Amino acid sequence: MNKFKGFSIVFVCVLVWWGIPHVQGQSSYGYIDSLKNRLATTLDSEQRVEVLVSLANRYQTKSLDSALFYAKTALALANQENCRDSVFVQIHNVLGRTYVSMGVFDEATSHYLEGLKLAENNQQTVLYIKLLINMGVMDLRQGNYAKAEEKYLRVIELIKKYSEVHSFPKKSLYLASVYNNIALIYEHRHDTAMIMNYYDTALMYSTAIDDHRNISLILNNIGNIQLHQRNFEEAHEHIVTAIEIRKKSDNRLGLAQCYHTMGFYFLEQSQWDSSLYYFERSITLLDELGSLTDMVTSQKGLALAYEKMGKYKEALFVQKHYKQLYDSLFNIQRVSEIADIEAWYEFENRQAVYELEEKKRSFRFYLILSIIFCTTLVAGVWIIFHLKLQKRALESKHQNLNLTLEHKNKEMTTKALYQFQKNELIEGVVLQLRELIDKVDADQKAKVQGVIKNLGESAKDDTWAEFELHFNQTHQNFYKALEHDYPELTPNERRLCAFLKLQMTSKEISSLTGQSVRSIDVARTRLRKKFNLTNTEINLVDFLSAI
Repeated sequence: MNKFKGFSIVFVCVLVWWGIPHVQGQSSYGYIDSLKNRLATTLDSEQRVEVLVSLANRYQTKSLDSALFYAKTALALANQENCRDSVFVQIHNVLGRTYVSMGVFDEATSHYLEGLKLAENNQQTVLYIKLLINMGVMDLRQGNYAKAEEKYLRVIELIKKYSEVHSFPKKSLYLASVYNNIALIYEHRHDTAMIMNYYDTALMYSTAIDDHRNISLILNNIGNIQLHQRNFEEAHEHIVTAIEIRKKSDNRLGLAQCYHTMGFYFLEQSQWDSSLYYFERSITLLDELGSLTDMVTSQKGLALAYEKMGKYKEALFVQKHYKQLYDSLFNIQRVSEIADIEAWYEFENRQAVYELEEKKRSFRFYLILSIIFCTTLVAGVWIIFHLKLQKRALESKHQNLNLTLEHKNKEMTTKALYQFQKNELIEGVVLQLRELIDKVDADQKAKVQGVIKNLGESAKDDTWAEFELHFNQTHQNFYKALEHDYPELTPNERRLCAFLKLQMTSKEISSLTGQSVRSIDVARTRLRKKFNLTNTEINLVDFLSAI
């Protein structure tokens, strides 16, 4: 009996009413009618979605089928109108709560996790806290106490951090819910001291904000604990007070939960008829609401009441219904599917954290890379600038050298041409002397012939000697290179190479050497052959200029 009472507490007394509007001075159905009127007259799509969500919340304690209808309609309209993420979070929250009450935990899990993802991505901490509380409620209904406690401790931490920097009007409301549900966890652990400590804390927060709905829930839970401790008078007082509050607020789901608790009260008092009456009233309300999870424990209590009354046939009938309903809600396969859904969500969260860390690492890497790149770029620009300066200096120096070389080459060519003109003059004098040689006396003829010979040889020797002197000063390594690379060249060929390096024509060379132009051209052909330039388009003068 005691074991079953602990089990029943979990399903009856968890807080599952987030989002239900609190309306003073207006009946529950009157408020629903006003919402329907707003829905019929409101044209703005997002406002229509908000009204639909309010209707879904309001029907949580009256008709789960209606709540599901309005929530699904809100989701379809929100998708169509591309509403804000915060709207979707509220829709997923009410769908999750509705599916939990209906016992469809896998669907509830999917909606809760989707809502958590949206709330986290948009830094909507309050909505995230609300969803986390409701997921803890679902864990409690399934008997996953450790997971529920983990979520609630996380909620307390989030509330503390958030309220330190933000205004948080609903802080007391949320903490009341959390401490109430943590008390249920300690009920499962049979820790009476901690149970009452958490219920007292929850009641303190609810009383501070005059939250009758939550006060009634906590009083019902405390009645359960006192019933378990066999403090019947105090238990009855708390349960009756909770029933009166819930009747005033027209909270049919809460009322069904209180009737369930009262059924166990009379069962403990051996007042079987009264026990049967309250269990049947609880089941009737739950059946109208469509709340299958609460229906399980009420059917179990009803079967027990029939058994105590000796009505074994009726007890067996109800027990079969209870077993079928329980198996449909809490079979191993469904529990496994829910665990898979949550595991996938946790994996996605870890993956998101990993990707965020990867982005941070990538950002740091690219930041360092950018710094290195910028530093390298600046250094590169500086180096290029200085290289350009050096290049310009070298080009200027090279240009000056080329100008000097060109000037000396021109000077040598000019001098050579001057020598050519001098030689022509000497040759003219020699020619005139030869014409006069027959007219002079015999004793003078020999002297005239000696003068003619000396003039010709002197002119040629002086011309070449002077030319070589200037050429070697300007092109110091030219002859050395020719001798190293082409040792087979004759002295006359090396001399011809020097003339060609100065870009002298065959006629100019002929004047200096005394050879005919034809002989010079033939010599040039031999040079091309020795330089392996035959049958190529390489110019001989260009080839020699490069040496």
